[in-house]
Amino acid sequence: MADAGAARTFLFSDIESSTRTWEAHPDEMAAALETHDAILADAVSLHGGSIVKTTGDGVMAMFPEPNEALLAAVAMITGLAGADWADLAPLRIRVGIHSGDAQVRGDDFFGPTVNRAARIMSVASGGQILVSDVVESMTSGRLPSDLSFRDLGEHRLKDLGGAHRVFQLCGPGLASSFPPVRTLDLTPNNLPSQVSELLGRERELAELRSTIDGRSTRLITLVGPGGTGKTRLGLHVAADQIDRYADGVYLIDLADVTDAQGVAPALARVVASDERSEDPPAVVVARAIGSRSILLLLDNFEHVLTAGTMIAGLLAACENMMVIVTSREALHVRGEQVYHVAPLGLPPPGDVPSVDSAMQHEAIELFVARAAAVDPSFTIDEANVADIVAICRRLDGLPLAIELAAARLRLFQPAELRERLDERLDVLRGGAADLPERQRALMSTIEWSYDLLTVHQRSLFRAFSAFAGASLDSVEGVADHLDHLDSALVLDDLESLVAKSLIRSERTPLGTRFSMLETIRDFARSRLLSDGEEDGVVRRAHATYYADLSNELRSRLQGPERERALALAAAGLGNLRAASTFREAERDATRLEELLDTQWALHEAQGQ
Repeated sequence: MADAGAARTFLFSDIESSTRTWEAHPDEMAAALETHDAILADAVSLHGGSIVKTTGDGVMAMFPEPNEALLAAVAMITGLAGADWADLAPLRIRVGIHSGDAQVRGDDFFGPTVNRAARIMSVASGGQILVSDVVESMTSGRLPSDLSFRDLGEHRLKDLGGAHRVFQLCGPGLASSFPPVRTLDLTPNNLPSQVSELLGRERELAELRSTIDGRSTRLITLVGPGGTGKTRLGLHVAADQIDRYADGVYLIDLADVTDAQGVAPALARVVASDERSEDPPAVVVARAIGSRSILLLLDNFEHVLTAGTMIAGLLAACENMMVIVTSREALHVRGEQVYHVAPLGLPPPGDVPSVDSAMQHEAIELFVARAAAVDPSFTIDEANVADIVAICRRLDGLPLAIELAAARLRLFQPAELRERLDERLDVLRGGAADLPERQRALMSTIEWSYDLLTVHQRSLFRAFSAFAGASLDSVEGVADHLDHLDSALVLDDLESLVAKSLIRSERTPLGTRFSMLETIRDFARSRLLSDGEEDGVVRRAHATYYADLSNELRSRLQGPERERALALAAAGLGNLRAASTFREAERDATRLEELLDTQWALHEAQGQ
């Protein structure tokens, strides 16, 4: 594999209308695909390229020179046109080509160059070869005299970036007339341009595309904590579907809608702006959409959840409508498919990777790209890779947090930024001036969710910051020692905090355990510390519970329940240490000795 970052030319292809052909002729299509694969492989090999991978019913190929990629594309189109397809209509492929730098992840390539090549392909028609302005300028005058380019003008591609100039390759054996390129300009939409490339999320985009293609659901809710990039992912999923919803793809931002009653009017302002009626807004929206083929992206739904029933009613009335929702909590209506948006991938804990292996993880890739945008001279190297990995781990792989941190490289070197993040997360302020205030600071995004909690849920949320992960029994046990928490409500409130993406749950051999992302825990801890009296009360209750638990576990280490006691003690080690720190600060020697004895007994038992 060539060195990361070297300039290459990438070719993407895809069979036009392959899904319908598969459904109508599955046996014939299987045989036809073998012919298709052989023709494409021969064309790539003949012109000095290599197939990186297959992509559904197409290929991703890499070439050292752009003119060779163009000649390979012509060989693909003409080879398929002359093949024997038996009872099938000839398979037609669309091709997109772009040149530039790319990075390597294992045996794959990634980065803006690769993404742009794929986007160019996606707007072509079957039998059409589209190329970027970069490829056109690099190959003009170097191609055979019978090949030429037709300038198709500037178009917004599905990457939501600015307009890109696109050219069509023309020549013998290639059709010359095609429908307009299927870009964002062709379908009515209000999707905003993005100033930076979406990095990572290839798996999520593929999974969501597959779900939508399967048409098994018409309501997908992207759920995750603040800062995970739900909106950005939702925008790209919507843009990816732009050629499938002829009557429009629309974003409705509900952040400024104050209550559920305001959701229908917000939809009406977008999809029924010309209609004047005394009917209820939901009726107006349903009538305006009717049988139209339309996709709606409803952003920031978490504070208007009771409007979910109205959305379900619209879907029932409008059979060609698709809805994508971003929210920190599911809508809990019939037909909804929840898709959990996780933070970006990180190197394994404790691993200090090389530059090449670090760059194979999405969080590191994002940090480096955004850092280079701030300082074009910035590079990741062996001297700073450990600091960059530590920064991204400290931020839990949250895209918003990483982007805010990278922006601080205007002021700090990675080592300095790492040190400041270890002290406090308030350094993550700023961001683009045109972003909403709640997205310009990481703490503001979490506070957005915090403000939606009930008083009792807020108390539990703050108290949970004292835990280093916990079981339900432990949380209820600590609540028993707190006058301001009702242990009978802990289960319901804990379940609600999980649903709102503020606490995570994980099934383990010891049962379900709950935890917080460190960034969210820092916020909860700051709220606990803002009331010094509550902080002391919660930490004392936590230390008391774990002192009692430590005595129980230590007694069980010598009996028939030894293995389970060992596992429970190991799982709670972080809490035992936190309780020890509190007792040491209080100079409570008796309770401190109990906690230390259990930790020592655990250490000895594990060594046996």
